[in-house]
Amino acid sequence: MNNLFVSMSDVYAQASLLILIYFALVFGHIVWLIEREKNGPFNSHYGPGIIDSLWFALVTAFTVGYGDKCVSSIPGKIASIIWMVLGAYFCGI
Repeated sequence: MNNLFVSMSDVYAQASLLILIYFALVFGHIVWLIEREKNGPFNSHYGPGIIDSLWFALVTAFTVGYGDKCVSSIPGKIASIIWMVLGAYFCGI
C-alpha cells in the first residue's frame, strides 16, 4: 500500500529526467543539423549522424564530455554552452 503513494520529490526527479531526455533529443537534432556538413565526427547521413549527436548530447548533459565528439562551428559551440547549462540544471533537480 505504501508504494501507491509517491513523494513529490520523486515526481520532480522523474519529470526532470523525462524533460532532460526530451531536450537531449531536440538538442541532438539541432547539433546534427548545424555540424553535419562541416564536422567529421558527426556523420552527414541521418541515422548514424543522429546517433552520434545524441551521444554527444547525453555525454555533454551528464558529464563534462567524453571528447570523441565535439562541435567546431560557432553556432554549434553556442548551442553546446546552452545545453551544458540546461543539462547541469536538470541533473541538479
